[in-house]
Amino acid sequence: MTETRKLTGAKLSFLLLAIALATFGLRYALNLILARNLSPDSYGNLVFAVRILGMVAALSLLGTATSSTRFLSKYLKCHTHDSVHGFLRWNTRIVMRPFLASVAVGGIVCISMFCLDLVESRSIESYHLSVYMLWIAPLFAVGLLLGAYLLCADRPVASALLSQLLPLGLQVALFATLLVALYAKPTKLLIVGVLAASSLVVAIVQLIYIRARTPILLRNLWPFGKRPVFPEQPEWLRASLWLILGQTFFQLATLVDVMLLELAPGREKELGYYGAVLAIINVLLIVPKATLTPLAAKISSLLETPEDRRELQGELNRAVRINTLLGLGLAALILWFSRDLLSSFGPGYEAARPALVIAVGAAFLNILGRVPIAVVARSDMNSRLLVVSSVGLAVLLVVGAVLVGPFGMTGVAVALLCSTVTRITIAVVSVRRRYELKTLGIV
Repeated sequence: MTETRKLTGAKLSFLLLAIALATFGLRYALNLILARNLSPDSYGNLVFAVRILGMVAALSLLGTATSSTRFLSKYLKCHTHDSVHGFLRWNTRIVMRPFLASVAVGGIVCISMFCLDLVESRSIESYHLSVYMLWIAPLFAVGLLLGAYLLCADRPVASALLSQLLPLGLQVALFATLLVALYAKPTKLLIVGVLAASSLVVAIVQLIYIRARTPILLRNLWPFGKRPVFPEQPEWLRASLWLILGQTFFQLATLVDVMLLELAPGREKELGYYGAVLAIINVLLIVPKATLTPLAAKISSLLETPEDRRELQGELNRAVRINTLLGLGLAALILWFSRDLLSSFGPGYEAARPALVIAVGAAFLNILGRVPIAVVARSDMNSRLLVVSSVGLAVLLVVGAVLVGPFGMTGVAVALLCSTVTRITIAVVSVRRRYELKTLGIV
């Protein structure tokens, strides 16, 4: 029996929200530990490096984690095992080449860096932290894909626990032990080692759980067998290619704001301060993820008929109401305690308060925008997701490039706000015209 049959409606959403809030608490504690043990410059480099890690890992999967939540979940729900097998075989085949390429690049970079250190040509600790992330990107990618498979198998609680709570819990425990209890020096190798260890443990636990609970997902993951032959082009083939392009632009967009501060001359400390802003507003980003998780795997199957769309409209209305109320409450708390929250990261971080206020506004709008964007990503509007991602990326890049020079992190926050408004507007209008769904409750 799946989790959503045991826990339905408000109970499941409440449980996922509790897990999400616990995840935020662990992530916030992790950022505090690292920020207090690193200089603002070094902490900013870490923020940029973690974004690089997420982007490389997601791109090595070519967006197939997103296509899985659209197609695989529907096939599992309808018990169409032939489609499940075909999709999984195609999925692993298309992922294998970029995945092996990321393994090769990470291995070559790692070996080269250690060889240069052995011959005393360049110290192993002298590189930018983002270079080290290439070592562990494949491990991180495995966790992302297995987490998506768990969500497709109608196990959102297990996906949240194993993909979010477990890795952060391991990282907090390891960093707290090493940096706080043992007073170890926060070297780049130590940071990468902790991230690699947690990613490896998470991947192993996910595989064990999937093997025990949903073994069908593991039966056709080996990509080197006989190539699957389809009597006609599967519905997911062309759609997944659009999702791959859209996911690529989305991942690039997640990097632009920190990249602008990383490249801007004289803004080294501000990237660290901006990292604190991102850590604080993260609680606003997990709210829609928690409330939409049980619905995400069902969206594609509820777009088929007018009756299904009416049911989906009710589900969307409930998600919007929950997101709005929680978002307003959390945003008010962040603004009220903004000075205390920033000062907890260390001296000087209060300079980020104007950027925090603007970023809170962008994060609240992002809460509302997750609903229409989720529908676009799981509908037959394949090219529209690419438009949403690419236009949002262009706005963020242009506005950010203009404002980062004179205004620094505050200008980047304004660019983030403009990009968010643009993406949401395109998604809302597209879903309204195509399906006549009001994804913001009233629009």
